[in-house]
Amino acid sequence: MKTIASRLSLLLVLLQLNTFSQLSFTLNYLSLTTSITCANPAVIVQSQSNYTGAITYSVVPAAGSQSASVFVFTTSTTYTITGSAPGQGNFTATLSVTQNTTAPTSSLTPLYQLITCTTAAMQTMTGTALSPTANVYHHFHFSNGLSVGPINGYTAITQAPPGTHTHIVTDAVNGCTVAKTFTVDNGPGFPTFSVVSPIQNFSIGCVPKHTVDINIINAQSDPPNLPLTYSILPINSPTYNIPGTYTAVVKDVGSGCETRSPFSIIQNTTAPSLFVSAPIRTLSCFVPTVTLSGFSYDNVSYAWYTSPIGVVPGNVFSPSITANPSNTLVGNFTLVALGINACRSQTIIPMYQNIFPPIASIAGNTAALNCTNPVILVNTSTTGIPPGTFSNTLTVIATQWLAENQASVALSSTYVATTPGTYTMNVQDTNNGCTSYTTTVLSINGQSISVGASQDYSINCPGTNTISINSLVSNFSSCTYTWSNANGALASGTLTANSGTANASLQVNSPGYYTLSVEEGNCSTTIMYPVYACVGINERESGSGFISIYPNPSSFQFEVLLEENTHYPILVEVYNSLSQKIRTEELLGSNQAITIDAGPGVYFISVSKAGKRLHYSKLLKN
Repeated sequence: MKTIASRLSLLLVLLQLNTFSQLSFTLNYLSLTTSITCANPAVIVQSQSNYTGAITYSVVPAAGSQSASVFVFTTSTTYTITGSAPGQGNFTATLSVTQNTTAPTSSLTPLYQLITCTTAAMQTMTGTALSPTANVYHHFHFSNGLSVGPINGYTAITQAPPGTHTHIVTDAVNGCTVAKTFTVDNGPGFPTFSVVSPIQNFSIGCVPKHTVDINIINAQSDPPNLPLTYSILPINSPTYNIPGTYTAVVKDVGSGCETRSPFSIIQNTTAPSLFVSAPIRTLSCFVPTVTLSGFSYDNVSYAWYTSPIGVVPGNVFSPSITANPSNTLVGNFTLVALGINACRSQTIIPMYQNIFPPIASIAGNTAALNCTNPVILVNTSTTGIPPGTFSNTLTVIATQWLAENQASVALSSTYVATTPGTYTMNVQDTNNGCTSYTTTVLSINGQSISVGASQDYSINCPGTNTISINSLVSNFSSCTYTWSNANGALASGTLTANSGTANASLQVNSPGYYTLSVEEGNCSTTIMYPVYACVGINERESGSGFISIYPNPSSFQFEVLLEENTHYPILVEVYNSLSQKIRTEELLGSNQAITIDAGPGVYFISVSKAGKRLHYSKLLKN
């Protein structure tokens, strides 16, 4: 029998809570009692925390079983439950589990009696609870399948039909029982029969199971086939809606012998037990979904009533975050448990979500970037969680900085920008795990180093004279330069501006492609100068006709656009900034793409035909 207290949700007050933890921590009893008993061989406890993230639990000594935040204890002792979460510290609680499995004691008289048709009256059976004498109840279970009970009190009296029967006393506190048997013998002439309740099994439940049908069946006289009469006392009706103890009577009309069999109709309109395990009540980007599990100590069927999904059969349901961050309520999810008595219980679980993205923001003097001064970018992002909704005391961190021309940096509140381009900062709110990003574009302010335009140089045949390649460098204060060709660096030096300009020159006596690289702090530029040998001025066709490189800048491939009347083949050569030839392609017609299998940078394109240069230009690959 379940007591009123067994229907209550019992709150366990924490015996110990670490003061440095940022979490609150409570334990709720899910079992019907707070100790191990015969009726409840396990104490079941669930942890509830205000923390929305995942919590890891450990129990010392180990629990009988553990599933997420639900603990099952089957041994009486003192347990220490420890929970931890990233950045939240550890928290502990102690739980003392006791045990009460002492069986009651009882007496029963008489243990045997013999009845005949001439016996004046059947002797009553008296059962007595000796220890304890309070909070006990009795059942008489007869060999014909009928029973009387529960009868509350320390004594119970009944009359029994012929047969060997059982008397049981139950301690209502711990569910432990004691049983004794007794026998009623009968002489000849007594009718035999059975009493059945085909649908409700002698139990009045909730609508539509609020009435029971009682039938007397298989009645037989002794000797057989004599006329019999049937009745049920005190109310003779096939249908009953009032609980109580009734007696079925079958009488042999000729001999006057009658057999009496008492039975009880009980009222069971108690709603079934129902508990729901909800590890967390607030979903977040850290925990975007959760499994809600219902369970009962009774024989029930389950169904979740949800919106907009509808009815979900079973005791398990997994709600997830919605697409709209401004919706703080995911929904109210109702679990209904329907008992075999048609009575129902329900529990409503409101589930919330905290998926507000952080407000990403970068601070820094973006106008200060020039050739000699970097810019320090600072994460100034703030939480997007509105005040008064969820906890928002933790910080928004920069998880990664990305730049076009610099290395990425992870988990830093600042980033040193030295080159122009687009900078992206990814951030995460450590309150709920949600992310966002922002970008800022930096450009060089003030001076920007530049060099003179590329031009062709030539040396006479047989190529023994020396010429000077001159490049005018401007818009700088003090810079370094390096001349190189396919064989590597040739010369380098430092230029100091005179009225903002200076000349970087190189003496050469052999043909080839010569590259000038100039750097000042964060600024740099590269240009290539081709030097030809044995080429007369009347033989060169540079600049003749329409020739164009497209697209420029290019990310992967480019085309050489020529006039329609161009005679093929055409030779295309690609050089890197070190004057090294990295690709040669022969064009046999229009619309022929050329691929640069190298990284981003500055490349130089030479177009020639039959040894005569037709075009030369710079290509930027991004």
